[in-house]
Amino acid sequence: MYQQITRLTKGKQLPMVATSTVTNEKVLIEQGKDGVGHFYRLTTTQSNRWHRINTYYADGTTEETYEK
Repeated sequence: MYQQITRLTKGKQLPMVATSTVTNEKVLIEQGKDGVGHFYRLTTTQSNRWHRINTYYADGTTEETYEK
């Protein structure tokens, strides 16, 4: 997924907002770097008013959390 996001955001300025073509939900795409390495963080505003936060690292590590 990290590589897909890299290709989709190439030449674009982050952070940016997109709409999921699958769920029609808004997605905030951010990038950063921490102790694990470079990452993309996708925060999806779900229809149930929860935010799903998926973090994808260059080494293949992924995290998924939720916030209300």
